Amino acid sequence: MEVFALKSKNSRHKPVSLLRAILPTIFCSLLVASSYGIASSHIYYNNEPTVDYLGQALVSRVVANVSTPAALLFSYERGDILVASPSLDEIVILEHGYYEVVSNISLSYPPISLIWDTVDGNIYVGTMPGSVNSLDGDELNLVGTASISSPIGLSYEDNPNIIYVLSNTTDSVYALNASTTEIIETFGVCCSPTSLAYDSVNGYIYVTESATNTVSVIDPVNGSSVGSVTVGSDPHYILDNGPYLYVANYNNNSVSVIDGQTNKVVQTIVVGSEPDSIAYNSFNGCYYVANYGSADVSEICEGSLTTTFGVGAEPDAIIYDPTEWSMVVANYGSNSISEISTPNAPSLPTSTTSETTTTIQTTTSNSSILSTNTTSSSSSTALSVSTSSTTQDNSNGFPSGYIALFAIAVMGLSECGLLVYFIRRSSV
Repeated sequence: MEVFALKSKNSRHKPVSLLRAILPTIFCSLLVASSYGIASSHIYYNNEPTVDYLGQALVSRVVANVSTPAALLFSYERGDILVASPSLDEIVILEHGYYEVVSNISLSYPPISLIWDTVDGNIYVGTMPGSVNSLDGDELNLVGTASISSPIGLSYEDNPNIIYVLSNTTDSVYALNASTTEIIETFGVCCSPTSLAYDSVNGYIYVTESATNTVSVIDPVNGSSVGSVTVGSDPHYILDNGPYLYVANYNNNSVSVIDGQTNKVVQTIVVGSEPDSIAYNSFNGCYYVANYGSADVSEICEGSLTTTFGVGAEPDAIIYDPTEWSMVVANYGSNSISEISTPNAPSLPTSTTSETTTTIQTTTSNSSILSTNTTSSSSSTALSVSTSSTTQDNSNGFPSGYIALFAIAVMGLSECGLLVYFIRRSSV
């Protein structure tokens, strides 16, 4: 026999608390916000962000004063920007995030080129008239030296651990053991070389030769010439970024794009006057060209010139700061450093030696320095080792940040509805 307990007509259900009702919605809102990462949501091209979720534009401003800045390097060991100042015989250190001068490293000779060793974490400095110094990446103490005349360009190969040094007085490329600074190989080049880059994809060394308007391609395994690529007039600078290489042609105001798989020019892009340095921004997938003659920086996105930023006089070097998502420019003629930054872009943690494998950029430049020391024309050199491709896909163009904002707006309205419902119910 079953017994049923009956409730009276006047009995009520136990009321559910307001907090218990809206807590799941609040939890879901936080979950969506954290999943999509509103503060760092971006429109993506080739799996790399191009703008922040608010679509903020880049802006240019002077952030520091440094005498004759000729080369730049982002230090992954320290998280700072290193600036080569040949007039002071110093490397000036700019603090991360603020770009304030915090200290300096005194050298015996004028520094003209910089590069970072990802394996040992050391920093290499080319000085005039003829040496390459290895500095401990953390304390910046001298740990090795190699005697090489006029080391105007440096490039790096991490496997094996080799520094390639370009000398425009001996028309040679020297291969150094990065751990010992011992010269292990020498390759001959030609015709007023101005810069070099090691392509990590095909394993070749590319050397710009201003006298012949060509880029020589060298196989470092056997030291043989693979061929040459005709580019614009007076190529000063070459940047490697995955399967493509970008060459700044100083005398005809253009950038030549070389396909590293075919060693042919696939595009020529008109930029500002006397382009002298190039850097890749992995935040927005664009390239930035420092135009020495027009005191500005050209932005190239998806193979087209998109805008121009005014900077100081004679911008001679440019690099990307991955912790600030900004470009840093050395203005040789106005003794200043400019930053081209995204307003309110979230800062990223500084990478360590073992963690940093995707993008390494350095610039070396001596267009003004060499004019007083040699008869060669102005030049600059860069390295960019990157696993990203320049092929861009905007199929994922709708930013996830907007989805997150929409979801939270809906949940917020739901919370307001629940709040009004319980207020009315409690007043009954």
